[in-house]
Amino acid sequence: MPEPDFTLKRNDTSSPISSTLQNSGGTAVDILGAAIRFKMAPIAGGALTIDAAATNAQVGAGSTSNPTTGQVAYSWGTHAGTASLYLAEWEATYAGGSVQTFPNGGYILVNITPDLT
Repeated sequence: MPEPDFTLKRNDTSSPISSTLQNSGGTAVDILGAAIRFKMAPIAGGALTIDAAATNAQVGAGSTSNPTTGQVAYSWGTHAGTASLYLAEWEATYAGGSVQTFPNGGYILVNITPDLT
């Protein structure tokens, strides 16, 4: 099994997941004005556990936002309740209605680990 791209503990909500969206050539994509969604489903299959709006900006202390450099983030809110491995992706819907999914090939591997209860 490959190493996860992002790990957090069950019920944690303070560490957003973020990425820089890139085209297949590895160049950052200009997402200025695009609606961004974060989607996540169990690696074992099944329905999406998250299909929610994300921001087209970098999140974090001291960060600067520039959507022309493809920066996106999703704040966990109330999810992260089930410990498991998940596949995730970002979906950008541009002003003209065209849709592009990132990463272009494969998925983001998210590992939600159990916490002590």
